[in-house]
Amino acid sequence: MENDKTKFPTKKDMTYWILMIVLLLTVVSVWKTNDPESLTNQLSLGGTLLSIFLAIIAIIFSFIQSSDTNSHNKEMIGKIDALTNSLKYLDELNEEKSQEIATKSTELDEIKSLIESVAIEVNNVSKQTQNGQINSENFNNLVQKIEESQKKYSNSNLSFEIKVFNPNTFYDFLIENYKKGTYIRLKTIVTKFNEKNNMKISESDILKVIGKLENEGKVSVLNDRTGIYLTLNN
Repeated sequence: MENDKTKFPTKKDMTYWILMIVLLLTVVSVWKTNDPESLTNQLSLGGTLLSIFLAIIAIIFSFIQSSDTNSHNKEMIGKIDALTNSLKYLDELNEEKSQEIATKSTELDEIKSLIESVAIEVNNVSKQTQNGQINSENFNNLVQKIEESQKKYSNSNLSFEIKVFNPNTFYDFLIENYKKGTYIRLKTIVTKFNEKNNMKISESDILKVIGKLENEGKVSVLNDRTGIYLTLNN
């Protein structure tokens, strides 16, 4: 396939030919005319018509450009309005979240205070339990306080649950999950208790509680080579 530059005529050749033809026509027109003044008038008229034609084209292009500019301006105004609305939304969202954070901060302070007070009371109950002087009224008040706190924050994103581990709660768990007179392996009981209550009570801590329940005659413990077994007394 031949290169476009080798073809004839090329665009450059056509330009030269057109210029030469125009120049030739001009020379012939001037040379052959009998009335140079008439030729001048005709050329003047042609120039005037050409100027009018170019002016009309300029007006059309100006109108098109103005229309494009207006369309572009409308588009920019639409984008600015969208950005303004987005900024308003972000401002409202920021204010809402700030208020929410302030509320959560207050709730966190209340929960912190609650945990501190519960920890103190749990410590007191624990000491009383170790000394064998537990006061059932104090213990019931502690449990009631925890339940009220859980109800207060149950509808909040900061809801929480405090589980108490003591002989009473462990005994209730045994009654709820096992039959009396049936021996159950201690490791099985520990695993199920922790899974059900989402706690991590060690086997040694549970043995201490079982010892207290055994002293009260509520459970019996069997030790053999395979492990430790527990049963509820009738």
